[in-house]
Amino acid sequence: MTSRTHDIDDGWAWVVLAAVYSGQLLLSTAMYTAGVLYVEMLDYYQDDATKTSIIGSLNSGLLCLLGPLVSICINKLSCRVTIFTGGVCLMLAYLSSAFVSNINLLILSIGVLGGIGNALSSVPFTVVLVYYFERRRNIVLILSQAVIGIAMFLASPLALWLLDEYGLKGTFLIIAGFCAHLCVCAVICKPSVKEAKYKQYKYVFVAAIGLLTGLPNSLATPLTLTLVGVENISIAHGLVYFFCGIGFVSGPPLAALLLEGTGSYENSFFMSGAVLLFGSLMAVAAKIRLRKAQKERKKTNDESSGEEITTLFEKNQQ
Repeated sequence: MTSRTHDIDDGWAWVVLAAVYSGQLLLSTAMYTAGVLYVEMLDYYQDDATKTSIIGSLNSGLLCLLGPLVSICINKLSCRVTIFTGGVCLMLAYLSSAFVSNINLLILSIGVLGGIGNALSSVPFTVVLVYYFERRRNIVLILSQAVIGIAMFLASPLALWLLDEYGLKGTFLIIAGFCAHLCVCAVICKPSVKEAKYKQYKYVFVAAIGLLTGLPNSLATPLTLTLVGVENISIAHGLVYFFCGIGFVSGPPLAALLLEGTGSYENSFFMSGAVLLFGSLMAVAAKIRLRKAQKERKKTNDESSGEEITTLFEKNQQ
């Protein structure tokens, strides 16, 4: 146990960090090819735009909506097993998609199975970092979001090049290969001493942090950690993803309906801007609420301290 304790912020933690960043890069790159693949699938299958958009909607939305279920998997099994299972699901999703002949089957493969794989892989990657780092935790978590940003930058040009060189079916096979490497990353993420400790407890956590997803993604995990502590991070992070999933699932179909109904992308952009504005207003309201609660707690603590001093003084007088 002593040797495993030394792996917090040191030793094996750095190997886990490399594995998590690599896994997040592969996973996010696969996820953010969705926009380019959507256009190609429209052209390849010649099906309804709204129906085709459901593939990306489920793929991204289930990532978030299944957050609470993934949290249970992490607590009952481990981060390693959960990530490994997600990698297998994603590999099978894209591998099977290379052999299907219509959009309905793609909704089941990339949409449903791929969405489940995204959820099982994405949530525990963040939780693993929380368990393996203490002193450097915030910087490690923020840099993990930077890795996702790099994937966003690379995904579209990579998808375009793959489609040009190998076609849609070949691209599915290559992405399946990317996802298979998540299993390797999972094997490296062995349970830390902290994860083994916290799995002994049952957690009860009800949070509205998911409503604050208008805040920068890089601050979401550190903020959640500050609010609930390390012992509740897996449940909390799962619920954050759940509330985000509501937007992921509803957004693409609504945008597609607006496009088909108006023949212009303008209304879709207006809708997106309204959602971002609402998220910003919620963030301001939460900040005001938090300051008020802090002032009330401070006032209560000051009154309690004053009463204790008075009581102690009276005892000394007697």
